[in-house]
Amino acid sequence: MSCCGKNRGFIQGMVASPSSLAAQTGGDWSGTAFEYVGRTGLTAQGSITGRTYLFPAPGSKVTVDRRDVASLRAIPVLRQIR
Repeated sequence: MSCCGKNRGFIQGMVASPSSLAAQTGGDWSGTAFEYVGRTGLTAQGSITGRTYLFPAPGSKVTVDRRDVASLRAIPVLRQIR
């Protein structure tokens, strides 16, 4: 049986920037960010793209696809950063 372990380190070391994600997925990541103002952490899902946005702690800032902005605005513990 074959194992993908040889490539695992390479894959784990890859970090995608918002601009490279936009190029790969056709998303619009141009500067729409949210800050989490809750007490613990939050995982939110964009209603249009279905993308998962992770806010691990209070004060976390995440850039989101513009198509998901309306759904994230509806979450009371997220504040849009202009």
